[in-house]
Amino acid sequence: MDNQDIVASYRPEITGPTIPTFSIISGKKLREMYVVKKRETQIVTWLAASIVPSYVPKAQMDALLTQWNTEAKAIYPLNGNYRVRVLDEFGQRIPIGREVEFITDEEQVAVNPAAPQVPVCSNRVMVLQICNQNAITDDNFDIYLNDVYIGAVDLSANAQVGSVFIGNTNPNFVITSADFACPTVGMQIYRFRSSLLKTSNVISMINTRNNGAGNAGTVGIRNYLLTGNNLSAPCVIADLNFNPTNGESTTLSFNYTQCCP
Repeated sequence: MDNQDIVASYRPEITGPTIPTFSIISGKKLREMYVVKKRETQIVTWLAASIVPSYVPKAQMDALLTQWNTEAKAIYPLNGNYRVRVLDEFGQRIPIGREVEFITDEEQVAVNPAAPQVPVCSNRVMVLQICNQNAITDDNFDIYLNDVYIGAVDLSANAQVGSVFIGNTNPNFVITSADFACPTVGMQIYRFRSSLLKTSNVISMINTRNNGAGNAGTVGIRNYLLTGNNLSAPCVIADLNFNPTNGESTTLSFNYTQCCP
């Protein structure tokens, strides 16, 4: 993938369009471009070795695609926008992806002032609960929020088991009054940085153990009032359901644009 795919900008003092020094590209697009480039390079290598690409076994091609996607995920791990350099200091084009920088939420607002912003809730803390509401054994999952690991859930019991994820790393914060679908007593507690939250959020549940009984559970998302170290008086941000088949992973999404709807 070369830089001819970059959309040119227009500068009125110059006749005609010009290529900008930087471009804004999403993490998803960067990962796709990385895989395409790796595939193109591999095809050139095969042809140089007199190997017909269409004759390459499907299993081998699938393994390469898995490898390239894993590499792309490691290089460009986030789904938001990246600032990507497309011209060097001499105005010459450089390969896309050589120099990238993730754009923070604050910078994204500057790029697009009309875009919604993550609310600043100084007296509230976001809390997630993932639970086996129907008390019938589900699978086990690793949990990622916006591509960052925040903990796990073990749902391998015929009980309302699960985990609670508190959006603050202060170990003293405790929930004193909850309204989740499942009791919080006895649940595994994890804590994550509130800076992980965006206006549009993705919860990825990556299956780590197939317990053989299907899946049907809930994800409760709340903003709790912080008084001292106590979290109480929750307001509902979202209530979601998950039901992937045995051994499968799943993703859920929710918007976060105000402290309490």
